[in-house]
Amino acid sequence: MLSYTGWKLARAGLVEWDGVATELGARVARHLRHGRHMALQVKSSPPRLLTFWIDGPSALAVLSFIFPRTNSDRSALGFCPTERIPRVLLELIGFHPAWDMRFRYTVTRHELLAKLLADIPPGAATRGDAVAFSAQRWVPTSLLGPDGEPALTWVMTPHRGAAILRNRTETNEITVTSNPRRPFWKLLLEASTRLTREGSGS
Repeated sequence: MLSYTGWKLARAGLVEWDGVATELGARVARHLRHGRHMALQVKSSPPRLLTFWIDGPSALAVLSFIFPRTNSDRSALGFCPTERIPRVLLELIGFHPAWDMRFRYTVTRHELLAKLLADIPPGAATRGDAVAFSAQRWVPTSLLGPDGEPALTWVMTPHRGAAILRNRTETNEITVTSNPRRPFWKLLLEASTRLTREGSGS
């Protein structure tokens, strides 16, 4: 008799009903065992987490949607070539072009939490593009490396694109930056491509 977990694996086609791994199950296990991982964490409602296990030229991708009201989650699993990972990331976050915005200002961690939790615009956003961006709702998102540390962190808005968040060394301050010469999408592609190449050993 299969355990509940074994039954779920069999229903997913990862093991036979006698408990022996299928060809797909063996491939999944190989990626989980040997692959180097990266993850995209979107703190939206509901939260989303996309994890890649990179093993050579291919990656196992697991997308999870967590529903806090029901305390349940749903997941989807699939394989993709590693060179498609940047495109998948852009599709998942619903990236769409926005007109160029240029600003740079500093907030404390308390001010950042006030914006994320209560939608209180930071006091440092006092001019033009900074005001327009800070008036929007923010959704924090991070691209995580295999050590669980952010390789890139940003906030998305519904109509004003994204801004990069960077911790200032040894301080309680965070810079919020948008620079048309180094647009968000380019920084995301660079960071994800670097993590992918490191994971595929190239």
